[in-house]
Amino acid sequence: IDTQMDVPCFGNPSDACIEKAVYVTTISIDFSNGPADVTYQRCCRNWSISNIDVPGETGNTATVRIPVPIDGICNSSPTFNFLPPSFLCVNAPVTLDFSATDPDGDELVYELCSPLIGADQYDPQPAFPLPPPYFPVSWLPGFSESYPITSNPAISIDPVTGILTGTPLVAGVWAFAVCVSEYRDGNLIGTVMLDYQMFIYNCPSAVAAFAEESDDEFCEGLEVQFENQSVYATSFFWDFGVENMESDTSTEINPTFFFPEPGEYTVMLIANPGEECADTVYQIFFVQEAIEIGFEYSGPDCENGIAFDFSPTGNYDGATLTWQFGQGEQSTDTFPENIIYPGEGSYTVTLNYFINNCFNTVTQTLEVLPEAEALINPQEEECIGLVILPEQASINATEFEWTISGQGFDTVVYGPAPNVPVPQQGLYTVQLVASQPGSCPDTALAVFSAYPLLDPLIFSGEGDYCFDGHQIDFTAGGQFQSNAIFLWEFGDEANIPFSSQQNPQNIHFNSIGSYPVTLTISENGCVKSYTGLVNLYPNPEALFAISDTVNCMPMAVQFTDLSVSQTPLQYFWTFGDESTSNEINPDYIFENPGTYQVSLTVISSEGCIDTSTYTFPVLLEVYPLPIADFSVYPTIVNIEDANIEVNDLSENSVEVIYVFNFTDTLPGPSAEYSFNHGGEQTIMQVAISDKGCMNKNQKNVLVKGLLFYVPNTFTPNGDGYNDKVRPEQSGVSTYKIEIYDRWGHKVFVSEDPEEYWDGEGWPQGVYNYIANVTDLVGARYRFRGSILLLR
Repeated sequence: IDTQMDVPCFGNPSDACIEKAVYVTTISIDFSNGPADVTYQRCCRNWSISNIDVPGETGNTATVRIPVPIDGICNSSPTFNFLPPSFLCVNAPVTLDFSATDPDGDELVYELCSPLIGADQYDPQPAFPLPPPYFPVSWLPGFSESYPITSNPAISIDPVTGILTGTPLVAGVWAFAVCVSEYRDGNLIGTVMLDYQMFIYNCPSAVAAFAEESDDEFCEGLEVQFENQSVYATSFFWDFGVENMESDTSTEINPTFFFPEPGEYTVMLIANPGEECADTVYQIFFVQEAIEIGFEYSGPDCENGIAFDFSPTGNYDGATLTWQFGQGEQSTDTFPENIIYPGEGSYTVTLNYFINNCFNTVTQTLEVLPEAEALINPQEEECIGLVILPEQASINATEFEWTISGQGFDTVVYGPAPNVPVPQQGLYTVQLVASQPGSCPDTALAVFSAYPLLDPLIFSGEGDYCFDGHQIDFTAGGQFQSNAIFLWEFGDEANIPFSSQQNPQNIHFNSIGSYPVTLTISENGCVKSYTGLVNLYPNPEALFAISDTVNCMPMAVQFTDLSVSQTPLQYFWTFGDESTSNEINPDYIFENPGTYQVSLTVISSEGCIDTSTYTFPVLLEVYPLPIADFSVYPTIVNIEDANIEVNDLSENSVEVIYVFNFTDTLPGPSAEYSFNHGGEQTIMQVAISDKGCMNKNQKNVLVKGLLFYVPNTFTPNGDGYNDKVRPEQSGVSTYKIEIYDRWGHKVFVSEDPEEYWDGEGWPQGVYNYIANVTDLVGARYRFRGSILLLR
């Protein structure tokens, strides 16, 4: 718990802490034997306690008595409102609030009492505490429960308010207890004890102090940072001593203040202002404008050794300056010049200045870099055209200045490897000045030559060709001069392996393939080559196959491409009837009879660009179909006499076949047939030509009427014979049968011609039926009859 003392004039002890533990539980109490005591015991107390005997062997008892409920209402114990402070100070009057609150509103009475002992060093944590009575601690001589602490006035507590007062006189650790008793109607109900241990210290008083002004701070300007060095203080008040200014104060611990002007100021600090233990301290501060001086240098000047110039910066007017340059030389000049250094290295330059009683020093490190050595790489490539491409190889250099001159041309460029176009061929002088900041430059010279660009190219000749009859003309291209010498290399497969002509003609190769052709041009000591590629492809050859050459109309033919080419082809088919196709493998239907000649033309569009046509050597022949036709007599018959006759009327046929109702077949040319089903019946004729081509035709016959028959007896005895009954019928479109017993009860009904009546559950006897039927042409019929059921 918080150990901060609420005593502003005394310091807080840093070597002590207080721990608080709260134990909560819920129990059920049987009051049949009277009040209950709740007790907790532990051993032992601190050996440092000053007012009881052998405290290190003295335990403590926390206990409360719970009275028997009155009229079924349980009593609640009072609870203390505040924890007392953890620490007190010697000779510091105290007023401590030990008041409590009772939830039942009982009257509370406060008194000092003796802490109780409990447990011992032999059993410091008893699992089960001893029962009451419990005994008070043994007080040392001079101490008691009413005078537990050496104090004057003596520690005492108001019995009504619970306020404890007194002034402790001796430092130490003290045990004491406060008891609060609750009364209801003048009767004591219970007592709660606060067993407490109090630390009393010789508390030091606050001391005000802050750091003195240093010499550096005097020279740092009008803004001052104050360092508070007070002890045992918790609040502060600063006054910075500016006359006629009310805002020159602060309550911060370590304030920063900006003084309005240079001068002398008396600064005051009060520690714990307004307290009786307040302390005050004063100090004088001198402030002036900040002095900021530095320096810079330039160089090196390399005409007379490695020389540098120096100059101060900032508000150096009126200052006494002393320079030390790090190579042994000193100067009191304001602007020292031509300070010479012996060679490369790091040198510490120091400037000491004294101004307005302020002395300070600024330093910088001057780096004298090694002298640069300018180097130009020799010209390696002269055959790059009218351009100078020098490259530096300098040492200790980061900056490069080039001068290119010659042939009436002069220019200056910068960089490690410039690209300088020149107007004409010839020799050019190249000068390089190499340097780096802080070092002396160096110069190098070289001579470079420039010639027009030699860049051979095969202007014409390389590329793709068809092998058949190829003759290739080559032309040299690119960039070259009139004095150029040419060498062509065609390889051993060419009709001439080599040629020195500028533009060799009529070159051909012995076989299909890819051939590198190299052109080498020499001029002005430069030699460059270019290699191109000649690709010779076989000429495309059109070819295809046909799935069928002879058939009846319509004749479907599948064409399969068999053309040969090393590059993609375009296709153009003609089928001999003004129809064409661009597919690779087309399917085509010849609708009309006749003969047809089919051809395929293929065209290659890359590589070998050529055209080839193939005409199929056989004419495709498409045979005509015969004309199927026949006569039927009669075309309307009754199902009871459904005989008809057919006679052939076909053309260009050598054979005919008749198919009745798609099931029965009879040969022609004439035939007779009898239908056994009503309704519209179909007759088909198939006519066959001398080429085997077939055609068909069909006609219809209307068969009127229907057949309907109901068996008159059945025997549903389970022997598997004649066990159920249904009508036999033909030519029926719709149907419904109802069966009744002899008393007119309906025993069966169905609209399904395939459904039987099995007579299950009905006795032997005669049953009547009524059937309503519609034939295939919509005529309605009603049939009546009887069925004998025999068991």
